[in-house]
Amino acid sequence: MNVMKKDRGLFLTIMLILAFFWALVSILVPSDPDRMQQSAGLGKWYPPFVYFNSFSNLFIVWGIWTWKKLAVYLNFISLIVGSWISFLVVRNISPDSYLIPTIFGTILSVGLWFWVIYRKWKYFE
Repeated sequence: MNVMKKDRGLFLTIMLILAFFWALVSILVPSDPDRMQQSAGLGKWYPPFVYFNSFSNLFIVWGIWTWKKLAVYLNFISLIVGSWISFLVVRNISPDSYLIPTIFGTILSVGLWFWVIYRKWKYFE
């Protein structure tokens, strides 16, 4: 019987802990009146989206922590979709161009997650 010891590693552990706390803090965004005042022109869809995204990210972090491949796929989808929705939100609040920083941030975050997870891919089920 060949049992492989799953070593999460320092980088993956740090990223998961930071992602967990970021998701917890993001849950508070729709309850912040200043933040909601800024995004008032977006419509009623934005606060439920933030709640859904925050709670789904908690489950994604838990899934990656427990070595589930589905959670990895959902993480990448969430990163890309969340980045572009954030771009649309920021673009509505401030008319300056945020396309280049959004593209750069998306590539950087996806690339960092890919690098960390690729090294441990053999442990995912």
